[in-house]
Amino acid sequence: MGTPQPSKNMRKRPQFYFTAKAIDRFRFSALLILDNFEKGAAMGSEFFVGWGTLALINAGLAQIKNNASGKKNFGGSAWFIISCFLGPIATLLIVAFKD
Repeated sequence: MGTPQPSKNMRKRPQFYFTAKAIDRFRFSALLILDNFEKGAAMGSEFFVGWGTLALINAGLAQIKNNASGKKNFGGSAWFIISCFLGPIATLLIVAFKD
């Protein structure tokens, strides 16, 4: 009898040969990618925490300036939303131009 032959419908699967060196390279590159991803995620979360804190400070500053001047133009909540998009520029607008 001999060795069985694959049928015409079956595809030949490629055979992969991994050496220890190739596996070590793969592990090292995967660790580098994960390490950089974790650092990027940490920097992104710090950025959002700082930006949100600035928006809260701007809202409080705008509220204080509204109460001091007696005018009710924009409340603190409006400046909070504006600060979420403009950040430090909103602080400059509140301090320099809001009376």
